[in-house]
Amino acid sequence: MRRAGIVVGAAIIALLLFSPGAANASGVVLGGVVYGDPSGVGWGTARPGKISNGNDLGSVIGEIHWSSWGGAVARGSGSQFIFKAKGGGYYPHPVVARLKATSIGRCEGRRAYLKLLVREPKKPGGPLGAWHSLSGPNTICEVPSLP
Repeated sequence: MRRAGIVVGAAIIALLLFSPGAANASGVVLGGVVYGDPSGVGWGTARPGKISNGNDLGSVIGEIHWSSWGGAVARGSGSQFIFKAKGGGYYPHPVVARLKATSIGRCEGRRAYLKLLVREPKKPGGPLGAWHSLSGPNTICEVPSLP
């Protein structure tokens, strides 16, 4: 009888260690794939190293390093090209963008951060601006609305 208990216990441990979600111990992803469709990157994945909604250069945040993940708030930073307020186009060098993912909920059947806040300078070398929602009033689990 004791041997059967050990076998059952070992089977449960194996299921926990080798289940699809085991690689992402927190089980939390960033929004949903739907947010970046059809050419987005990083949405619906855990700790993405790059995110983009595919619309333009300013929507890409790359080289992301997450200092925390899986708790109520995930924090990270990455590089982003920013739009020139005067003259149009983008500055030739990226700036550091701060990221804050919040509001864990359900998205596409998985636990996900539903909001992503970004903070970046208005020009290279400038001070960081205020936090703003990447998705506006929507979540990063919805198809982005066009203005």
